[in-house]
Amino acid sequence: MIVVKPPSHKITFMIVFFAKTAFEISKFAANFKWPDCNCEKCSRKMWGHGFVARYFESLNDSIKIKRLRCPVCGMVITFRPAEYYPAFRSKITSIYDAMSNRLKSGFWPTGFSRQRGWYWLKLFKASLFMSGASDAIDFLENRFLKEVHFFV
Repeated sequence: MIVVKPPSHKITFMIVFFAKTAFEISKFAANFKWPDCNCEKCSRKMWGHGFVARYFESLNDSIKIKRLRCPVCGMVITFRPAEYYPAFRSKITSIYDAMSNRLKSGFWPTGFSRQRGWYWLKLFKASLFMSGASDAIDFLENRFLKEVHFFV
């Protein structure tokens, strides 16, 4: 009988933001030149670990995003365009515009998905509460201008 032991190290994941847009990545498709990285933990050169499909609001189809894996510690890196927050399909500017419009006028922009907006608003209110700020519009604008994630 063969017993397979789990690895003694914990595999961690990291997102690396880079200055290319989702449109630029989709335009070059399989010929896109992904940057090389060294592992944050052990400074070893990372190996290719395949691709993962990601969806973004501005594109009709998914695009293949490169993953890298460290051969020593097992850390996995996924790339992401800097114009998007992790786990969000919408651009940061789109989120800011919709949230700003909602906070200032009390309404979501026309043609905007109300369900998505309520999800963002719920996350934003939690961030606002945790920060102790009193003015929601100032909090949103300061975070946006400082390029700080305005969700918890």
